[in-house]
Amino acid sequence: MTEICTANRRHRRLRRRHDDATLNTALTHAWNLIRDWLDADDQPHLQRRWSQRLDQLRSDPATDPYRPSQYRIELATYPETILLAGLLASPHWRTFPMPHSEAQRLLGQQ
Repeated sequence: MTEICTANRRHRRLRRRHDDATLNTALTHAWNLIRDWLDADDQPHLQRRWSQRLDQLRSDPATDPYRPSQYRIELATYPETILLAGLLASPHWRTFPMPHSEAQRLLGQQ
């Protein structure tokens, strides 16, 4: 789960570099993009990556074993959410809306 630890370090750097409003807006937008991709079938490599992370997490006896909780989904998608938030918070990307296809292309290159 080094990806999650790396994302956490990146998240802390983003907190130091950006004001709360900018970063919170970027995080919300990034999570909305990720949630759209979770429901779509056009990102098999991302969905496979997220499924692998979910499988690596310990089982939670308090939840449905066949349906991951919202918290587990957020944890599995955290690295991509933080990467997108960093892009969306940057002055370069803030000047125009990032289309889904561009965000998907950038995530596919990581």
